[in-house]
Amino acid sequence: MEEGIDGGGLFKEFITKLCDKIFDPEYAYFMENESDRKLMPNHMSKSFDNYKSLFKFFGMVVGKAIFDGCLLKCTFTKTFLNRLVRKSNQIDDLKEIDKQHYDNLMYVKYYDGDIEDLCLCMSYTDTAFGGEQTINLVPNGQDIAVTN
Repeated sequence: MEEGIDGGGLFKEFITKLCDKIFDPEYAYFMENESDRKLMPNHMSKSFDNYKSLFKFFGMVVGKAIFDGCLLKCTFTKTFLNRLVRKSNQIDDLKEIDKQHYDNLMYVKYYDGDIEDLCLCMSYTDTAFGGEQTINLVPNGQDIAVTN
């Protein structure tokens, strides 16, 4: 065997193994949805200092894999694919990401009584990486009650 000539087999194996690691939810760059284990970017990956350059690199790796005809063992959510091709997502697409959040939003949307009875505020609590973080939907959202 001559040095440096692999006929594409070694490179394809390298790309395949690299993509397996990139899309592994353990590394927190991508996460699986609950319903059918499709992948989407993990919103908590923004906590890494260089997340933008990492995702640019991930895109280049996937592009090279597609160009070379490598078969990757990953499927993406419709919402993520829509985002890649600059299509808008609809509220019903939330079902694919988190059915419980979708059901809760629909409950609030069609609630017959006074919405203030639900004691909601304009923020939500995100639990990730072993901690809780309050995310305000508007400035000082934790102090603003949701009304009809």
